[in-house]
Amino acid sequence: MIKDYSDRCPGGSGRTGRQPKQSISRRTPAAADGRLMMKTIGVLVALTLSLGIGSTVYYGLRIRSALDEIGRQSGLNTELVARNRELIAQRDRLLTRENIEKAAAGLGLFPPSPGQLRRP
Repeated sequence: MIKDYSDRCPGGSGRTGRQPKQSISRRTPAAADGRLMMKTIGVLVALTLSLGIGSTVYYGLRIRSALDEIGRQSGLNTELVARNRELIAQRDRLLTRENIEKAAAGLGLFPPSPGQLRRP
């Protein structure tokens, strides 16, 4: 004969009636209770912050060096503008009629006589 053990098993329908189900303790996976998700979000936030701060510092240094270069170029530009003014003044002095006549006389040239000029 087969022995009946149904009254000893949880949820079994033995002679004594229904017994409560046995509670089974299971470990919940980390993703199920949100710990893995929170860790992932934390890592992403930390990575984003560090990249943001690093790029801000990097671009700040680049901007500072560019401004320094602009300052140097501005000083050079001021010098070149002053030199250009001097050269324009020197050119204007050289192109005066008196200066041209003096340079021509130094080369042995003389003004044309009235008969050498053509009239249109």
